[in-house]
Amino acid sequence: MLTGQVGCVVDSRGWMGKAIERVTGSRAHHTIVAISDHECISAEPRGAKRRLISDFEHVIWTKYQHTDDQAHFVAGLAEFAQHTRYDYLSFAALGWHFLTGGRIPDRVATWLDDRGETTCSQLASNIMRAARLGHPATTVVCPGDWLNYIQTHHM
Repeated sequence: MLTGQVGCVVDSRGWMGKAIERVTGSRAHHTIVAISDHECISAEPRGAKRRLISDFEHVIWTKYQHTDDQAHFVAGLAEFAQHTRYDYLSFAALGWHFLTGGRIPDRVATWLDDRGETTCSQLASNIMRAARLGHPATTVVCPGDWLNYIQTHHM
């Protein structure tokens, strides 16, 4: 059952995905949260929205050993997040971090997280934190952080 799992979309064929992979030094360029075996919530530049999982070609999934109640709780949180605006400032902060090697100060990361807007990876992390499930332990999360988390904890 995919419900309640986090997926890391890898090996992009599009220019934006390739740019994210190149800048972050990762195979991953997007993160999604499964709300069923066929649908997910995806935070995108036009806001978080429901998408078919089949829209994404290469996905590496977490393997949380959660109960049905936990899986449906995660799915409910993800569905509730639909239409959340995309966080371009976090995207810019991550780009600055990866291009310069500079650390994002904690107060900036907290301010970004408290704004109510989200990126794909931050959405997944916030949902898993609320469900008391594991997630990457970084303040401003990118798809590569999720891929590393999956490879470390779910393979």
